[in-house]
Amino acid sequence: MSELRRDNHFIPKLYLKNWAQDGKIFSYRLLVPHQKVPLWKAYPLKGIAFHPHLYTYTLGDQVTDEFERWLDSEFESPAAEAIQRVVQEQRLSRDDWGRLISFALCQDLRTPAHMRQFLQRLQRTLPQMIDQTIERCITRLTHAAVHGAHLEINPENLESSSFDDCPFRLTSTPETGTRADGVQVQRHVK
Repeated sequence: MSELRRDNHFIPKLYLKNWAQDGKIFSYRLLVPHQKVPLWKAYPLKGIAFHPHLYTYTLGDQVTDEFERWLDSEFESPAAEAIQRVVQEQRLSRDDWGRLISFALCQDLRTPAHMRQFLQRLQRTLPQMIDQTIERCITRLTHAAVHGAHLEINPENLESSSFDDCPFRLTSTPETGTRADGVQVQRHVK
């Protein structure tokens, strides 16, 4: 496995580098310990707009940065060329615009403040969703056992109203050439 990305940038370095001078970004500090301390300080790209382990989490018994890598592969890397076109004042294609829009929306969702809001929303809503799902499953399983019915799992039978507030939709799709099902995730902006 590749090395874990410890310092997770909520503003990607590929974006920040456009404001860098000699590989450094000047940052305005709101709080300084003394009036003689300069308000502006130059930081290397790797030392700004990051939070340690912002996107790392435990999956099973492994610590993973899969989410950080997904952000890079789905939003940052695809937008890199379009960002350079903007910087160089070149004409943008429809695809460039789409990548820039996805990149910009991703920036809003990946900040520490949004992550905090997301985790608070999960703490508030997830227990009830899990309880309701378990109750529904127990009811269906009990009914099937009493009546000797066979239960088939069909994603289309899921109650979509339970997921109306989610910013994404999951769809089960058959994997081409296999007997397994895949999962497709679509982002929805409200």
